[in-house]
Amino acid sequence: MPETITREQLNEAINEFADKIMEALGATITDEETDEPGVTGPWFRAIDLNGEAALLNAADIPSGSLVVDDVYEYFRCYAGGGVGPWIRYTGAQFSNEEFAEEMRNTGNLPRIIHRG
Repeated sequence: MPETITREQLNEAINEFADKIMEALGATITDEETDEPGVTGPWFRAIDLNGEAALLNAADIPSGSLVVDDVYEYFRCYAGGGVGPWIRYTGAQFSNEEFAEEMRNTGNLPRIIHRG
């Protein structure tokens, strides 16, 4: 008759076995996620003019820039002698943080079409 063990004992044995395998492979063992922290504030990811994904700060994108997200176009306005708000083709205005949040909530990475 097989020995009876609890699920907790089984999980502990599996974890010990996995740790030994990882050590043999020279891998670092951690109980924490290794992904980079979530992007917040004016930061968002987009395909830049060079065709590569980049982490961008909406505040650093100059006036006259055009960003496309699926069927939506966003234009960085020039206002009062400086950089203005982001405007969607519908006329909706966005601050840098609001614009970046819009870009983070897209299904695909938005694309920078034109800078300045």
